[in-house]
This record gives sequence, structure tokens and C-alpha cells, in this order.
Amino acid sequence: MAPPSWATPDELAWLQAHAEDYLTHQKLGTLPKFWSTLSEDWYKAFSEGDRLFGKDHGVLTDEQNVELGKAYKARTKASHRHLLRMAA
Repeated sequence: MAPPSWATPDELAWLQAHAEDYLTHQKLGTLPKFWSTLSEDWYKAFSEGDRLFGKDHGVLTDEQNVELGKAYKARTKASHRHLLRMAA
């Protein structure tokens, strides 16, 4: 059995919709701007805090903020890696 994906089908479709933008920015040499915008838009569309703690999580504790920071890092890395593979 295949391991579960790191992303939902909606998230993967969202990334796929940005593959052409990635290629354009790659050609223009503006990938840092692309990655920054992509990450900002991603977390607006798919809240990591909601994923971890539920939609009504309220104010996070210090420990939850640390966990959220680690989750952001891991999810950002995974989304970048996935987009790079799609565009290859």
C-alpha cells in the first residue's frame, strides 16, 4: 500500500496550477519572488494552524507555535520539492 500523500488532492491541484508560473519565473531568473509569493498564497489557501489544531484553535501556546513553525518548514519544503518534480 502506498504511503499517504503529504498533501490533499486539492493542494496538489493547486500546486499543479502554479507549475507554469514556476517555469516562467525560472526563465526570467525571478524564482525567489516566485517562492515567496507561492508560500504566502499557499498558507492563505491552506492554513497550517487549522490543519494541526483545528479551525477553532484560538491563541496558540508557545509549544504549539514551535510545532507550527516546524510544520511550516516541512510543508514548504515538500511543496517546493513537489513543484520542482512536476515542472521537470
